Amino acid sequence: MNWLKRLFTRVTKIDDPMFGTMALDNGSWLALPTADRRHMVILDGNATGPTEQQRSRYAEIVQKIDLFTEKAIAYLRSQRDYAESIGTSNLELYSVIITVGSAGEELDFTLEFSPDEDAIYGVDFVEDFAVNCYLDH
Repeated sequence: MNWLKRLFTRVTKIDDPMFGTMALDNGSWLALPTADRRHMVILDGNATGPTEQQRSRYAEIVQKIDLFTEKAIAYLRSQRDYAESIGTSNLELYSVIITVGSAGEELDFTLEFSPDEDAIYGVDFVEDFAVNCYLDH
């Protein structure tokens, strides 16, 4: 019956000046990849869309995306559980997720990478330091 509910549930969409078309899904705003931005953007949601603080934080992340990508991949490769499964795969940036930090002020983020369509490796950052990683199948 869940599929029936989803079929008749209206999806909230907005046009954001920075992210373009976004949809509210399970409490998060989602922007799909575009020609200019080859990764998804996922933001903690509120009823009206992204905040200026979220836009500013995203701009900071994108400005240093090469550095954060390097940190994230190094962190993944340093974890014994993931080093072997990653091997020499070319990890492509899949998404940038911005969340409200535990203090409610800072905005933490996660970078997700995918070598293929089946696996997504995520690295959580707090205060710009990689602190955790995971693998989603």
